[in-house]
Amino acid sequence: MDSRILNIKGISVLEVLVAVAILGMLFAMVIVNANSRINKSKLERTVNEMMSIAQASLDYHNTQGSWPETTSDLTPAYMSAVSFSPFEGEYQINNVNNTVTVSTTVPSGLAKNYFHGALLEVIPGVGQDTIEITQQLPNEFSGRLEYEKKYRYQQ
Repeated sequence: MDSRILNIKGISVLEVLVAVAILGMLFAMVIVNANSRINKSKLERTVNEMMSIAQASLDYHNTQGSWPETTSDLTPAYMSAVSFSPFEGEYQINNVNNTVTVSTTVPSGLAKNYFHGALLEVIPGVGQDTIEITQQLPNEFSGRLEYEKKYRYQQ
């Protein structure tokens, strides 16, 4: 019988280290990919909530004749609940003339390649970016409001 066949050697420390390093790299790639998907999901949720807040702000303006100052003005009549964004930032409401802008902060670079129509604007910052969604009142509403104001003054 050939003695080489019966000569079984153990695994060297170097082989174990290489195997552990390969497994570690694979595990790190899985964690990074999972983190990326979680953040993209959070960003999608944030944008959807901002769209809801913008629409509720337009509804608020249609019925009240003024803009809401904070998100708490929208509950419970226009939205069931308003929370903080998934990134722990507050939603801010700003208005100028016939437009409303809802903004919040997200981790830097996350929304860079995110596309949600022409409504989403990303303002780069250090550590965090600000994202904004702007919606405008329909033209017929602003004209109707001016007509109603003129009509009230004439009475």
